Amino acid sequence: MRSTMGDRWVAACALALAAGLVAGGCGGGDDDDDTARPDACAGACGADAGSPDAAPDAGPACGCGDGTCGAGENESTCPADCAACPDGTCSPGEDAASCPADCDTCGDGVCQQHEDAESCAGDCAACGSTVMPLPPSGTATGDTTDETDDLEAPCFEAGAPDVAFTLTSPGDLASLHISLAGSDYDTALHVYRVDCGTDSMIACNDDGPTDSTSEIDLVDVARGTLQIVVDGYDEYGIYQLAVDGEFVDGEPCDPSMPFLHCRGSCRPTCDGGAPYACGDAYDCAGGDGIDNDGDGDIDEDTCSSPPTVTCPPDTTVPVLQTADLAATATDDGEIRRSGWQIVSAPAGARARLGATRGDATSIAPDVAGGYTLRYTAFDDADQPASCDVEVTAVQFDCSDGIDNDGDGDIDEDDCASPPVVGCPADVTTTVLADVDLAATVTDDGAVASLQWTVVSAPAGATAIPIPPDAATAAFVPDRPGTYRLRLTAIDDDGETAACEVQIVASGVDCADGIDNDGDGDTDEDACDGPPAVTCPDDGTVPAGAPFAFATTTTAGTLPVAVTRWTAPVAPPGSVALPRSTGTDAWEVTPLLAGAYTFRYTAVDEAGQMVACEFDLTATVEDALRVEIVWNLEVPEPLDASDVDLHLLHADGVHWFDATSDCYYDNCVGGGPMWGPGGAEDDPRLDIDDTEGRGPENINVTAPEAGVPYRIGVHYYDPESMGDAQVLVHVYCGGSLAQTFGPKRLHAVGDDEPGNDFWKVADVTFGDSGCSVDAIDEIVPAATARIQR
Repeated sequence: MRSTMGDRWVAACALALAAGLVAGGCGGGDDDDDTARPDACAGACGADAGSPDAAPDAGPACGCGDGTCGAGENESTCPADCAACPDGTCSPGEDAASCPADCDTCGDGVCQQHEDAESCAGDCAACGSTVMPLPPSGTATGDTTDETDDLEAPCFEAGAPDVAFTLTSPGDLASLHISLAGSDYDTALHVYRVDCGTDSMIACNDDGPTDSTSEIDLVDVARGTLQIVVDGYDEYGIYQLAVDGEFVDGEPCDPSMPFLHCRGSCRPTCDGGAPYACGDAYDCAGGDGIDNDGDGDIDEDTCSSPPTVTCPPDTTVPVLQTADLAATATDDGEIRRSGWQIVSAPAGARARLGATRGDATSIAPDVAGGYTLRYTAFDDADQPASCDVEVTAVQFDCSDGIDNDGDGDIDEDDCASPPVVGCPADVTTTVLADVDLAATVTDDGAVASLQWTVVSAPAGATAIPIPPDAATAAFVPDRPGTYRLRLTAIDDDGETAACEVQIVASGVDCADGIDNDGDGDTDEDACDGPPAVTCPDDGTVPAGAPFAFATTTTAGTLPVAVTRWTAPVAPPGSVALPRSTGTDAWEVTPLLAGAYTFRYTAVDEAGQMVACEFDLTATVEDALRVEIVWNLEVPEPLDASDVDLHLLHADGVHWFDATSDCYYDNCVGGGPMWGPGGAEDDPRLDIDDTEGRGPENINVTAPEAGVPYRIGVHYYDPESMGDAQVLVHVYCGGSLAQTFGPKRLHAVGDDEPGNDFWKVADVTFGDSGCSVDAIDEIVPAATARIQR
């Protein structure tokens, strides 16, 4: 986070207020409105700064003495921090009239924060013929039909009339959302810092994520003036502009600008320079019985007409069933913002809120027990009110001889009509052989969920039923020994039933120099006429290229029951295994760079195992290669999440651009044409992996010298997997230059605007190789669509 004068002032003031030690700055009168807002000044500046009779303590302004001339300080109020004019800086409290030597900077060629096109046309570019202050509501409606075309921007075709709105924020903003949704023509938006010169543009958007009206999402917006230009893609008409933002905690705020809100509440600070700052939420007395500010006290602040909120009734759902929730909020003024959060959940629960639409949300509990969800609404005075709803997820342990709910008791619940589950008969087979699991499940209602689990298995075994959530599944025992698998069914009443099946897999470790049964010993078993196999010599291949080879398999005394490829050694995240291309002919394509060992195992009908191995090195042939993998702790067949790799050229002004961003939509097998070097400096994405773990890789054979390439990662779709853990490898000149992550990314749904987009790093090539400069910033995907 930036460190600014305001940051340091607010931090000092907040600490002093918390200790009740702030002196001065309140004056002799009533600086807060006891009837409209909680008495945040009480006890902060003497006996009761909120009382007209209170005598303020003598002393410096809040933050004076911290070495910084902060908001509310100047040469008069705090000479210790603020040097007398002139000192070379236009400090808070100074202007061109009071300190012309520092503040009369017109003509220096730079549009300063205290200048604009009207006061200094030579330095500041005008924002067109129609410039208006943004109304206090943060919304504006108008018609561009009779306006003039004054400004152009690179993200749309010029030629449409435009209007500009000025917004001045008193504090740094964590986020700012600007929308033209509801306008009746194909709009465009561009946003500038201070003036409307090309160099001060910070964002531009033509089409929003859902239609031809425009949206811009910004993060970490510094305090000061923004110019918001409403434009069109060669069209004009009636526009609807809406602006909404959230201050960084502790920043100065302004209650007269309710569309710029605090995460908590905009509280009086008792300081004339910045009379309000973002603090904890008000906790209104006689209100909702909830500790809204999290200080351990309930309803301790005096409020005037806070909102009235109503939550839906408590509800009970079976585990893994979705509970839909909708709350309401009313106020004598306006409801400015509202939202849901999970307050508590059972141990081990990973369920998250579904995508929130207005005052509605949902949750699908994944563990039995109680989930407390809280809805909070803030009015136009930043006064909150909350209500809680309890969602109870049930799982009844019905009569089947199995502890289905894991509480240590068996069949302890009375069930009216649980599911009827039938598992296949126990199986005896050889290790590495396919086992088909075909169970039956019936219920008088609906079966809400099915789940296979491995109850017990030999040491070192990693095999699981695939798919794990269907009555019919496949299983391959990967170690000799006994496996016990359980299929659990939960119906729409939460009643649970299960069945189990035992699989015994035989395996004998014959003489071949390889520990085939994974018990730590090699060739320890006596074998009688086992099979024989041969593998190719070790090899090298470029990553992403196929490697063809041949093997031999010879039966011994008994026929060969099964052959199987495994990869005892591989780069983390690799799923590469050889595939048959004919009799004894194979091909493998390693998608990740690094070292591999592939093992070919043959098992006869008596379980006698022999194997051979060969090593394969996958090299990097391109000057730039970027790889991503994710969720390495999740077995590959169980991860359905979709994470996408992006590479943005230096010419790109935003991500998801067809000409400057290489990603799944335009770059598989070959992408946009970059630079002057023909195909050599163009990017290519080898595969768009949409079903979990990756990998995805982007390569550039000969990158342009001196041009920074920006790496990005987009969490496109969680597919109910929750957060993703993403790992990024950057190769330069054939060698691993840097690894980033694992980084936790969050997504709320399929390609939702709020899904995380990770700006990873810039990679620049020069005469001495490449430099990798970390960015490591996460923004909403909607923000990435309109800025770098």
